[in-house]
Amino acid sequence: MTVAANALMARDWCPVNEAFLRDRECANGSHDRPCCPAAERHRHAGLTFVKAARGWPLRGSPGQPLRSPSMTVALACIQMDHHSFASVLTCLQAELREVAHTQRKPNFRLIEQILTYVAEFLDTYHHPKEDEYLFRLLRLREPAMVETLNNLRDDHHRGKVMLKELWARLADWKRGATGADAAFMVSYEAYHMFEREHVRAEERIVLPRATAALTAADWLEVNAAFLKDRDPLFDSQATEHFVLLRAEIDRLSPPPYGRGEAA
Repeated sequence: MTVAANALMARDWCPVNEAFLRDRECANGSHDRPCCPAAERHRHAGLTFVKAARGWPLRGSPGQPLRSPSMTVALACIQMDHHSFASVLTCLQAELREVAHTQRKPNFRLIEQILTYVAEFLDTYHHPKEDEYLFRLLRLREPAMVETLNNLRDDHHRGKVMLKELWARLADWKRGATGADAAFMVSYEAYHMFEREHVRAEERIVLPRATAALTAADWLEVNAAFLKDRDPLFDSQATEHFVLLRAEIDRLSPPPYGRGEAA
């Protein structure tokens, strides 16, 4: 711990701290989210992010070449983005399912805050980096991946359309339109599943191919892009807007995702 404390910068501890706190909560039974493979990937990504950023030696997987620091950091950034995004979507899913089960009044403020974060995160921080750097470079190195990458790029646009539909259904729900609550919940479940399948395709198809095909120079470019602006909701250097948004989501989210205070 002393060596790590002396070597790591303050912002390095953010992904590690979050990952290990989640693991401790799972082990102590303080929340009902299982320690799933995604959580383990998040913990591993946080550690490899720090090792590479500090210039520590990195081991390759058995049978695979040693990964460069730039490759490792970029992959860790992408996986941490995916996990953080998924955790927020799951939080909203939990809120909606509790509303449906208990028939209590929905926390519209929480729903609005999460949808705002999702739109800003995807449109400003995540998808442009995938489209302009990772996907572009992989098209050059792997022509056979062009159709898959184009489909994933189109998914980014399709997700924006689905989010707009969610906002419209939320407006109907807030004004008390008949059946609007059920319509929103059905649309959200569809959106949640859509994004899960999209992320699964990126992690199971794109990232392995990128690991094999991109050059060291390519990874330097991808790495620089993903490090430039981190996920604003979980970054220790987040702007005041996202610090307040993160605090509001934590305040309003039902346990175990937050404190569950009234809107």
